[in-house]
Amino acid sequence: LSGNIEEIEFSRKDGFTCIERDVYAYDSLLIRYTPPRSGDEAKPRKKPVYCGTPIRFDDKVKYRLGEPNVLVLDQCEYSLDGRSFAEKEEILRIDSLFRKRFSYPPADGQDVQPWRIEKKDPDRFVYLRFDFESEIAAPCRFAFEEAQTIEFNGENVPVEPDGYFVDKALKSVKLPDMKKGANRLLVRVPISERISIENMFITGDFGVKSEGRSARVIKLPEKIAFGSITQQGFPFYGGAITYELPFESDKKSAVLSADFYCGTTLKAALNKTDAGILALPPYRLPLAPKKGENLLELTLFASRANCFGALHACADFSWKGPNLYYTQGPLWAYEYQLKDVGIMKSPEIYFIKETTEEENDL
Repeated sequence: LSGNIEEIEFSRKDGFTCIERDVYAYDSLLIRYTPPRSGDEAKPRKKPVYCGTPIRFDDKVKYRLGEPNVLVLDQCEYSLDGRSFAEKEEILRIDSLFRKRFSYPPADGQDVQPWRIEKKDPDRFVYLRFDFESEIAAPCRFAFEEAQTIEFNGENVPVEPDGYFVDKALKSVKLPDMKKGANRLLVRVPISERISIENMFITGDFGVKSEGRSARVIKLPEKIAFGSITQQGFPFYGGAITYELPFESDKKSAVLSADFYCGTTLKAALNKTDAGILALPPYRLPLAPKKGENLLELTLFASRANCFGALHACADFSWKGPNLYYTQGPLWAYEYQLKDVGIMKSPEIYFIKETTEEENDL
């Protein structure tokens, strides 16, 4: 991974060269042997001896988000005239319903891709009405791909994007502050052979509580525990989250073990200095703490599965494609089917006393 070339520890026994090496899943090892020369001495493997009780973080810890939190808007009432609304439905099913009504090709990946369809101005529009509860009043933004008009809690919002959410195709506008209690977002969106009705998003510095097929806005938690963040105010969050882990040390050498997390990878920093990435087994990193107080920061890079994934599919297929968003029968649920995200158990810091040929494993 690094391209480094280094000498390897070895011993000699009965005319053989012996190399002892731990090889973990995903490891590869290339050893170059050269004939021994006079004066060459064996370099037996030295293993660390760990002393004392390892440091664990059993209480909730402070954290930082890499981007605003998100409330997914994927179920709503809908209407063609903006006056008579049908009952709440999942947004891709609304899209499929109108595609059949207007004789448009399906947008489920089984037909021609939309960007291959000739561009023309849409002449049909659908009203989407989203209702959600909030336990707090808070500033917020609205992210969408297509919108002709936006109304939030009865107030018209100019469709003048000044940012985006994750993808530049998801344009973003500032909304009036959400209210404590009931909130209503009314959006008029186009639909055509080329344009689909898709999920929308509200972002901001707030928490979210998912329950069954609904979700509400809550206060952003001050601290989080190890375990899935989906149950701690972040059911749809897919960005980076940094756990702040202060500890004290009177040693100069230590090993960090963080071997159970749900995300794409984990990056460590000690006292604001990069300490490496825990991407491969055994998920350990050497640390050089200073005497006294130290700050370990572990940044988990989550995935976008709970934000842009198939949130209603009841099976975890090994191959992910458009079909996963259109499951039926026992493979479909209106309730959110979320994936765990987070550092799932407390990391541990082991202090090193000395090195010896005798092994004292973690």
